Amino acid sequence: MPEAIGAGELVVFEEGGHEVAFFAREDTEFVFGTAAQHSYPLATGYYSVHTSPQALKAGEARIRELGKQIRTAGSAG
Repeated sequence: MPEAIGAGELVVFEEGGHEVAFFAREDTEFVFGTAAQHSYPLATGYYSVHTSPQALKAGEARIRELGKQIRTAGSAG
């Protein structure tokens, strides 16, 4: 069994057809992302990945906007 990792850590697996099993020792949130390999460059940012620097800038601005709306709604309740 692989070594346990801590909160907020990123794990990258090699491409393959094998199953991946996860076991939580306490309440846990897990985000699993997957993507097919491609031959074109991507613009990567802190929050997201896009097909161009312009799309990345717009996408991350939208994420910040949504985060602000969520925080505002939470403080109003």
